[in-house]
Amino acid sequence: MRVLPWVVLSALASLAGCGSRYDEDVPPTDRGILEGAEELMIFALRPHPTTAEEPLKAGEEAFHDFKVLGRATVADARRAELIELVRKGIDASDGVAALCFLPRHGVRATGRGNDVVDLVICYECFQMVVYGADGERTTVLTAASVEPAVTRLFEDHGLKIQRD
Repeated sequence: MRVLPWVVLSALASLAGCGSRYDEDVPPTDRGILEGAEELMIFALRPHPTTAEEPLKAGEEAFHDFKVLGRATVADARRAELIELVRKGIDASDGVAALCFLPRHGVRATGRGNDVVDLVICYECFQMVVYGADGERTTVLTAASVEPAVTRLFEDHGLKIQRD
């Protein structure tokens, strides 16, 4: 029996869409904490790491080596929206990333039992670093297409995203 090439290609294409990048790239425990967070904090970050040349001043705070320019707690009604934007960004990635890492967005999800997952996101280079509840650090690719909506959510919470 001869199988037509388009039938095989169609079957392969449908299988490729079964999972999402988000489900594949973000560990299940971390996804559970992000999606069921009891508290969701957002951080506007200076997009250059804190170094010996630019140390933090007294009273300044860092989030994974990036100076915090502002922080806010995400309102309960907006938590699912933010996590959905993170998911959409990861799912929309085309697999391309730049070499820079100049994050302007940070997210901390605190779950039951005080488990914490942190996201440090650079939409300029299409990458985010997931600091998992288990202490593991994972780099995940994302897409810049969601950045305007994420920035709007940050601004709605009183944060200003630094532009160079």
